[in-house]
This record gives sequence, C-alpha cells and structure tokens, in this order.
Amino acid sequence: MDFLSKLSSQKLQSKDVPAQQEYLFFRWFASIGTGCLTRPIIFAIDAVDECPRHELQDLLDILSKLITRPELPSNIRFLFTYRSDDSIHSTFSKAKDSIRSMSIDHTPDTESDIHDFVQSKLRHLSHADGLVEAVLPYSVSS
Repeated sequence: MDFLSKLSSQKLQSKDVPAQQEYLFFRWFASIGTGCLTRPIIFAIDAVDECPRHELQDLLDILSKLITRPELPSNIRFLFTYRSDDSIHSTFSKAKDSIRSMSIDHTPDTESDIHDFVQSKLRHLSHADGLVEAVLPYSVSS
C-alpha cells in the first residue's frame, strides 16, 4: 500500500484511463512482488454486466489486460460476477489460462435461493403480501 500513498494527486486525477490503470494497478502490483506477500489478495468486481453498454468494452479490455499481465504476482486473485453475457464471456474465455469460470445459470437451487432471499427481505412489509410470488413465480416444495 506504500506505493499508492506515494502517488501524486496529479497522477490520480488523470482522466486518461490507460494512465490510471498503469499507475493504480500495474505498477502497484509490480511493487508488491510475489516474495513480499504470501497470502492471496482478492479483488472482487461484482455485476460486471451492469456496466453501461457504451463503457463495457473499455472495462473488459482493462480487466483482460489486467488478468493476463505476465508480471502479475501469483498471489493476486480476481473474482468477477456477471449474468450470462456473450461479450463478457468471450473476453474472459480469451484469457482461459488465467481464469476459472463457473456458471450458476442452470444450477438447480438458484431460483429457490433468489426466491427465498427476496421473500426474506420483503417479509416485514405488510403491503408486500403476494408480491414475491407475483414477481418470482416459484413454488418451494416443503
């Protein structure tokens, strides 16, 4: 973290995305080195598919370069979550040597888990009776 604290505010305020990724990710990762930290450092980037479409390809290009960079220390890990999306899947499949993927789209309990979660969040609302079933028509067998 010492590297980040030494960056000048001018470098951090740049609107040049390649420059930001160079300073904020690539140089910082290189400064860590694999010998300095032995525990994994995990970066979670949730809902990649919710990025505005006009910005998605730029984001995917950055993420692809990041995860395939040869000097990336082996203890750096990334977790990306996204709904099924061909452009995202295509980008990550190009980096198949650097990535493991797992789809939960057709996992048997996915719909049940979503139904139960939404129902638990709306349970305390008196005007929400029947709303979960109307929005998520899923019958949980007891």
